Amino acid sequence: MIFGKPGSGKSTLALKLSQSTGIPVYHLDRYFFTDNWAERDYQEFLQDQKNIVDKEEWIIDGNSTKSLDIRYRRAELVIYLNYPRSTCFFRLMKR
Repeated sequence: MIFGKPGSGKSTLALKLSQSTGIPVYHLDRYFFTDNWAERDYQEFLQDQKNIVDKEEWIIDGNSTKSLDIRYRRAELVIYLNYPRSTCFFRLMKR
């Protein structure tokens, strides 16, 4: 489980870990938002997370703190990326 500030490198780290371990990666933004970044029904989003963490192996990146406990209870490893805001802001602008 990887979480941290926007622009901290969560998705990049998740992809690299997935490539090196073969463990599937799930990006929460892809489940939270629909087309044009519209928010999905929150209960559906929660159910998606429950379905993911019920799998044998997973890497999840995302910041949904309201549902952190769903992931945290099943995680074997938690990585929190805590870079300075200026670094994260620079990375966001670079996108």
